[in-house]
Amino acid sequence: MNGRLQSNIVERDDELDLEGLWKVLIKYKRFIAAFVISITLIAVFYVVNLPTEYKVTVLMLPSNDATGSKGGASYSGISNLASSIGLSIGGSNTGILGDRALAKLKTKHFLGEYIQENFFKPILFGGKWNKKEGRWIGEEPSNQEASELLLSMLTIFSDPNDKSGMTSLILKWKDTGNLTKMKNIVNGLVSHINIKAAQSTKLEAKNRIIFLEKELKNTSVLEFKMMLYSLMEHQMQKVMMADSKEDFVFTMIDPATDPLHPEDNHKTLIIVISIFFGFFLSIFFSVLHESYKNHK
Repeated sequence: MNGRLQSNIVERDDELDLEGLWKVLIKYKRFIAAFVISITLIAVFYVVNLPTEYKVTVLMLPSNDATGSKGGASYSGISNLASSIGLSIGGSNTGILGDRALAKLKTKHFLGEYIQENFFKPILFGGKWNKKEGRWIGEEPSNQEASELLLSMLTIFSDPNDKSGMTSLILKWKDTGNLTKMKNIVNGLVSHINIKAAQSTKLEAKNRIIFLEKELKNTSVLEFKMMLYSLMEHQMQKVMMADSKEDFVFTMIDPATDPLHPEDNHKTLIIVISIFFGFFLSIFFSVLHESYKNHK
């Protein structure tokens, strides 16, 4: 009996609450409508003023040399010997050369050098460059500003679970006046990575050869000499690869192309969420105001 009575009371309270809420909605309908419209207009203004952004992507795979996957027992023996005399000849599932190249790609020095060598400043700062007269409007942006801008536009993505080492280099661009230059910048960046990595590897290999030659003169043990010759041969192969292989670190399997459409900034979703947010917030304020009046 008491249970039924309590159940009826709860149901009656729910009815009163819903009825009271409905009365609040009717009473404050103009405020709710005005509030929702205001929030929606703010959202529309925000969406309209969002910069139009374009994106280009280049897909690349690490070369066999970048992954360090030489394999074989002889290579393992050479690697162990190199470690014993203070040398490291590489060998990593993720790719030592690739990791180094991607790390350098995130540095301002590397990007600044790339921008200077290819005269990309007028493209990056199109609004400050007078094309007709071939000069800067005002002060020329510094190398640091240029490298920071390019760095902010770049995104590097690689899935650690992808055994192939597939890497995406993404460039996001907001200047609609230089869209055709986007692919040149990002594709050229991959070539720049390969060139600089090849130069660095060649220099390191030559220095190691000099070191090994000195070690060779200081030993009379035939077996040790044979191992040193093997190490020297390995370093010479690195020099030859650096001189002959164009895709030294990364191979572009899908170069970037001109963007056809701007990126989706979820403008419609932002407006819809704003409408619902404005509606529920206006109801909350209305109920809060009505409750304050009743308890005053």
